[in-house]
Formats: sequence, structure tokens, C-alpha cells
Amino acid sequence: MPFHKRPDRVRDSAGLLEAMRPCREAMIGAMSEVKPFGVYYCGMQTVVAAIDAMARLLGEGERFWEKGTAGRGDLSPR
Repeated sequence: MPFHKRPDRVRDSAGLLEAMRPCREAMIGAMSEVKPFGVYYCGMQTVVAAIDAMARLLGEGERFWEKGTAGRGDLSPR
């Protein structure tokens, strides 16, 4: 089967993540316009979480966070 010869990783992860940035930013902006924790808010929150999960999977889990703006999620020492 031809799909067995495909690589397991994405070749251009930086390009893929940068393409997702506008969608993530749009979701965050739209979340401020709808009822907090309503159906649409939770749907948009799911999209943001999926983009963040993809970034983490690609080894760039903090790509969308600016340096110094938020603490780490885990408290384990580095």
C-alpha cells in the first residue's frame, strides 16, 4: 500500500502552524463577543484547544504564547 511509505511527521510544521494562527486568533476574538461558556463559546474554545494540541504534537507547544505572558501549565521543575 502506498501510504506505508509516507513519513510519519509533517515536513513543514512551521508553515502549518503559521497557517493556523489566524484561525486561532479569530476564535479568541469571537469568544469575547458571545455568551461565556455557551454553545458557541465552547465550540470556539474546542478549536483553540485543537490548534494548541497540534502545536504540542509538532513539538512547538508554546508557539502561540508570547514569552513572559503566562506561567507554565505544569509545576514540575525543568
